[in-house]
Amino acid sequence: MTTTSPMEVAVVMSRFPKFTETFVVNEILGLQQHGVKVHIYPLLPEQPGPHQSNVAALVERAHYGRPWGGQAVGAFLNTLVKRPRCLGSIVGRLLADTWRSPFMMLKDFYLLPRICAIADELTTTRISHVHAHFLTHGGFAAWALGRLTGLPYSVVAHGSDVHRHRAMMKTKVAEAAFIAAISEFNRAVIGEECGEVGRVEIVHCGVDVSHIVPGSPADRAAEPLVVCVGTLHEVKGQRYLIEAVVELKRRGRKVDVQFVGAGSDGPMLTDLATRLGVDDRVEFVGAVDHHEVIERYRSAHVLVAPSVASRDGRREGIPTVIMEAMAAGTPVVASDLSGIPELVVHEESGLLTPPGDPVAIADAIERLLTEPVLVARLTKNANRTVRDNFDLGRTTARLAELMNADPPDRTADHRLSGEVARHHVR
Repeated sequence: MTTTSPMEVAVVMSRFPKFTETFVVNEILGLQQHGVKVHIYPLLPEQPGPHQSNVAALVERAHYGRPWGGQAVGAFLNTLVKRPRCLGSIVGRLLADTWRSPFMMLKDFYLLPRICAIADELTTTRISHVHAHFLTHGGFAAWALGRLTGLPYSVVAHGSDVHRHRAMMKTKVAEAAFIAAISEFNRAVIGEECGEVGRVEIVHCGVDVSHIVPGSPADRAAEPLVVCVGTLHEVKGQRYLIEAVVELKRRGRKVDVQFVGAGSDGPMLTDLATRLGVDDRVEFVGAVDHHEVIERYRSAHVLVAPSVASRDGRREGIPTVIMEAMAAGTPVVASDLSGIPELVVHEESGLLTPPGDPVAIADAIERLLTEPVLVARLTKNANRTVRDNFDLGRTTARLAELMNADPPDRTADHRLSGEVARHHVR
């Protein structure tokens, strides 16, 4: 009797674990549930700070390294001596595609020794696919690893990596086995930039709905409570929620708001709440464990995700926090932006507002606090939407299926680079 070995995949990201990137951890855990053996390769050293409680075992077996540490430099020099044409083609393409984006070019070049070290490790394993997060630096690493090892690769296209930084996008997309766009919106942006080149599949980020029990009226706070979860950053639009609280106060409606998360905009937002006279209604909770985040959804009357396009071009993809709140039975108010309307359908599974419009946010909150029939309909539909289309088990099953598919023939692409990538050693 013969047994089939599990598929082995190298997952590449800039840092691991990153407190704000729970979707990476979720995906890894989901792939493992489908029998995929995941090898974790962060490009940069582990970052100190709070970690989610479910990542300890993953951190223990992650393959860490420094971009210019001894092992990385040795791997880079070895590649330079033994495979100069291949390495030269990588550097040449990097310069040709990113010279208009010096920051992207310099950071990718900074990561190149680490990528060479990972490539050396991959050639001594049974790994058959490279998978990366974000089309920027993770995408560059996956593309370069594809050139160095001959392995097929895929990249998840999330948000700002699609909307803001497009240098080298066409090259990465063209040579990938597939690109996993988290939304139709992202797929359209990639198509606009790259034309018909490459294979772009819709694979939503998912949440483990089996671990989220919908809240009941008994779980809600005694007074109207709005929760907003996410990094304190311009792209999250928290200032407009504070201004909405001011508008609600003007109408004589008292609403408490909890901001869950930390970030560079914390001092500005704290000062804004004080200047606008609502600091007694606004609480900055800071970063908390994922279990506590779920409990805060269940205690809240409304989840608000007031995302905006930032001044430097950043946009959200489809925030995981909205999926989690919908699964937890909390009605949501979100911005009509990017891929969010693919999750939150206005008047069906939540309420959408124009980005950066505090009066519209206040109107939506007021409706959800005063129209119980509307809330019952929205939360029922929202829960079904998440369980049918954004369940982690379904999304990672689709991802594993794509990874297992026969990769497209990229031999011609490698010939263009001046050297056919060597066969992977198994």
